[in-house]
Amino acid sequence: MLTGGPSRLRLRTLDRKEKEEVISRAGKGSPPCHIFEVSTQVTDRWNQEAEDKETCWAFHGSRLDNFYSILNYGLQQHRNKVSLFGEGIYLAEELGVCMAYSTRGLAWDKSSLGHSISAVAVAQVIANHPGVKRTTEQVEGSEGGSVPDKYVVVRNNELLHIRYLMVYKHSSVVNNLRRSWIGNFVAENRMVLLLMTYTVMLALIGLSKSQWFRRWLRKNGYSD
Repeated sequence: MLTGGPSRLRLRTLDRKEKEEVISRAGKGSPPCHIFEVSTQVTDRWNQEAEDKETCWAFHGSRLDNFYSILNYGLQQHRNKVSLFGEGIYLAEELGVCMAYSTRGLAWDKSSLGHSISAVAVAQVIANHPGVKRTTEQVEGSEGGSVPDKYVVVRNNELLHIRYLMVYKHSSVVNNLRRSWIGNFVAENRMVLLLMTYTVMLALIGLSKSQWFRRWLRKNGYSD
């Protein structure tokens, strides 16, 4: 679902050691169920350009249906609707800060990732550039003052690159029912079951008015 596209997007599942390394950068926040390495046609060029520069890691939460665009085209400043602390791309140095922006979405019912999932992008940011504003720094046009604690505001799309995607699996009573064979049977045969229930109900009503059925109840002591 998230692979291919105009940027030749590829996702690779991290092994346990790699996953632990990424999680160690997250600070406070729930660990994800899955982490994928993200690579596009510009990843190699980014790695070369960032090799001799000071970088930091930051997290970005968004709605699930935004991630196809985010992973293919990167985080774009002009798409950002938040400008309280100035125009730019808003990220957080601590995972827990951005979790509120990572809203759940519905995945394919038979997906191994789960039926209800959310995602967080992990970006590498050029840290020592004037276009990157971190805690206590002022952004031009800011209405809320200095950048708050743990936030990062990036003023230029070229100053960051998404390196990983964290995926969270969510469960609920509805999801558990969907996964059970009973739930699947009910979902696939809902109309037939409704018709059968209606037929049985009519039969019971007719039976309750039957003289033979009433005599049978009295004979067996179920009715006076």
